[in-house]
Amino acid sequence: MKSVIVNAELLFSLTENNMSNIQNNIEGLVPTVQALSLQTIQLTGLIAQKESELKNLPEVIRLEKEISDLKIKKRESENKENELREKGKQMMLENGIHDITTLDGTTISLQFTPWAIVIEEGAEVPDEYWKVKTTRDIDKMALKRAFTEWKITDERIYIQKDCKFIIKQK
Repeated sequence: MKSVIVNAELLFSLTENNMSNIQNNIEGLVPTVQALSLQTIQLTGLIAQKESELKNLPEVIRLEKEISDLKIKKRESENKENELREKGKQMMLENGIHDITTLDGTTISLQFTPWAIVIEEGAEVPDEYWKVKTTRDIDKMALKRAFTEWKITDERIYIQKDCKFIIKQK
């Protein structure tokens, strides 16, 4: 009976030591488990963030497409507007009309730009109408005066006058 008691005590002692070792091992795992738990929480947050970005990706692509389409429409609109302004300007010029006031008070008029002298490639500008700087430059103001006084005979030098088609809403 004594050997059974000793064996029981030894078993209890071994069991107690094992329990202590197991407890220590379990307690040793706690910091690692906590670190992994924190890492899991952080990764869950990063995954959610990336999924959110992924959800926004089609939105970004859609917006870029919309912006591209709007830029195309804007360019088409500007071209059409310029085309219609030119057509209106030509109609007014051909019919000798300077301005029109519509029934709602909108004024449509031609705004003439100042005369500009045009010198085509190869035109022979007399030396007296060149300004001397560090480089040779044409004195367009003097040349323009000379042209209006009939002193310039080269047909490639002429006066050009243009105008804009203006609409003023009342």
